[in-house]
Amino acid sequence: MVASVSLFASLAPYLVSALLLFLLLEQLSYHVKKRNLPGPLFVTPIIGNVIALLRDPTSFWNKQSAMREVASFWSPESNELITADQLVEMKFTRTVAREVLRYRPPASMVPHVAVSDFPLTESYTIPKGTVVFPSLFDASFQGFTEPDRFDPDRFNETRQEDQVFKRNFLTFGIGSHQCVGQRYALNHLVLFIAMFTSVFDFKRVQSDGCDDIVHIPTMSPKDGGMVFLSSRDGASP
Repeated sequence: MVASVSLFASLAPYLVSALLLFLLLEQLSYHVKKRNLPGPLFVTPIIGNVIALLRDPTSFWNKQSAMREVASFWSPESNELITADQLVEMKFTRTVAREVLRYRPPASMVPHVAVSDFPLTESYTIPKGTVVFPSLFDASFQGFTEPDRFDPDRFNETRQEDQVFKRNFLTFGIGSHQCVGQRYALNHLVLFIAMFTSVFDFKRVQSDGCDDIVHIPTMSPKDGGMVFLSSRDGASP
């Protein structure tokens, strides 16, 4: 045990140096792509990245991955629109959009009327004519791997949890009456994420109850979702 601690202590400076070097190269890559060479304030985003990484590693890497993917296809300085083909290729950004819809579905419940007696379980049958309010929010946290964790990779081509747990992914409904505009809505959300992460730097305000949910009538954070935005130099929608 003592030997392990001693080994870790001896390697710690190298690990920290490697992490800082990685973040430095990442920031340099970003500035080069934006045609904006780093100046005296170059160290600020690096410190900010380290703090964000230590505070919430999963969210940090999800954000970085989405930004890198979008930057490989499109830049706001190009003065060109994001094409449908580019949108299709933003596979990780699409998994982020799908996880957003699972983790916090806009409509938490949608009323239905039973048109006939429906055997819900072996011991209970919903009588014909009953108004039923299925909870899409609760369904989104059943079946999925670590459902309380925001994990876009659950929707990648390897895990495909939207298919494995199809009966629980009900954001757009299911069956013959599912939302006819779901593909438009998902593409719209992917496009928003792509442009938002490319044009703005943003920081979510952490306040008491910021992760609590209220229904007004759609699902919203209790504190109103306060976010600080700053436009990046040279970036425009």
